[in-house]
Amino acid sequence: DAAERIEQALVKLRAAGDADAERVAIGNLGTVYWSQGRFAAARRMLERQLEIVREIGSRPGEALAIGNLGAVALQQLQFAEARRFFQRQLALCREIGRRDGEARALGNLGALAALEGRLAEALDRHEEHLELSRAMGYAVGSANALINLGAAHLALGHAAVAREHLDAALALPRSIPYPYGEGHALTALAVATEDAGRPEDALRLHGDALELRRRIAQR
Repeated sequence: DAAERIEQALVKLRAAGDADAERVAIGNLGTVYWSQGRFAAARRMLERQLEIVREIGSRPGEALAIGNLGAVALQQLQFAEARRFFQRQLALCREIGRRDGEARALGNLGALAALEGRLAEALDRHEEHLELSRAMGYAVGSANALINLGAAHLALGHAAVAREHLDAALALPRSIPYPYGEGHALTALAVATEDAGRPEDALRLHGDALELRRRIAQR
């Protein structure tokens, strides 16, 4: 399988002493493990990748690896550890001036806060994520931030505000296009519509989201 092929290539790269190529291969292997739900194995790869980027002095690579480790910890429901990784990612990205990484870290911290039920903090982080993404002209980041803001407002019972964010989020992916974001926006909007007492409209939106996911899967 894909993991086995990358593992074989990794052995050769290590023997050749090509640290940068090893870093890339390890990242690819970690992604494969992640997609297979093998989070412990993915974490081992990412920890090794972090060692390599520190050895070669790549601060952007270090920030990316730290953020990925946080994402794996989040998948494993290790919330305290995920928070530490995301906070380190945020601090490092601000230190080296990587605004794209800073935006991702803010989004990660917002998602984590929402999962832990700290919705006021989640709103603050997602607002920062949205502001920074808009300043960079990063439409995908803006769409994700709007979706997360809508979901947080919905959880707080702010139905009108939630729908405003979700409508804006839905418009962005369709203009990029960004089908994954569009699917998330449709699903969140369906929940908001159902909460507003419009089950037929909610059912239509759920159907649109399902059809979109089917099209994505067929690509």
